[in-house]
Amino acid sequence: MIKRTIFSIKEGFRHKAQLKVIPYETNIVSIDWRSLYQSGMRVVVLDFDGVLAADKQKKLYAGVDAVLNTTQAIFGDHVYIFSNQPTPQRQAYFAEHFPRIQFLVAKQKPYPDGLLSVITREQVKPEEVLLVDDRVLTGGLAATLAGIKCILIEKPYICFWDNMIRETVFMSLRVIERAIFR
Repeated sequence: MIKRTIFSIKEGFRHKAQLKVIPYETNIVSIDWRSLYQSGMRVVVLDFDGVLAADKQKKLYAGVDAVLNTTQAIFGDHVYIFSNQPTPQRQAYFAEHFPRIQFLVAKQKPYPDGLLSVITREQVKPEEVLLVDDRVLTGGLAATLAGIKCILIEKPYICFWDNMIRETVFMSLRVIERAIFR
C-alpha cells in the first residue's frame, strides 16, 4: 500500500497538467453514453466504489442498474468493471444480474495494467477507451498513464451509516486530491 501511495503521489505530480483537464460529471446517471459512443468511445470501464455503489457495498446504488443496461445496449460486450476491491460477492452479483459485464483483475489502480489489458483484449486504440472513476490519484492517474479517456465523478455514492470512518477517509482523500490536481 505504501509503495502504491508513493507511486501515486510521484506520478500525480509528474502528470499534474493532464490530471487537471479530466472532465467531471455529477454522477454516473448524468453521463450521456450515446454521445460518448458517437464521439468514438468503444469500450467503457467503470470503477465500483463511489461510481456504482457506496464503498464496500455489494449491490448497486438505486438507478445504476438502468445505467448499466443503457451502457450495455450502446457498447455491447465492451463494458468492464475495474475495482480495487473485486470481491467474490460483487463478481457473483454481476454474474447473476449483468453477465455480459466483466471484472478486470489486475494490479490495483493507479497502475495502468488493467486498462492496458483491455486495450489489448479489445484491439482498440487507447483513445477509444473510457474509464469512469471517482478518484484523481487512482482512476484518473491510471487512465492518464494508459493514455485513455477518463471522466471523474463529482459526487460519488457514499454511505456514512455503514462505514463512517472509511467513508470519511475517502472523502478527505478526494478533497485533497481535487485541491491539488484539479
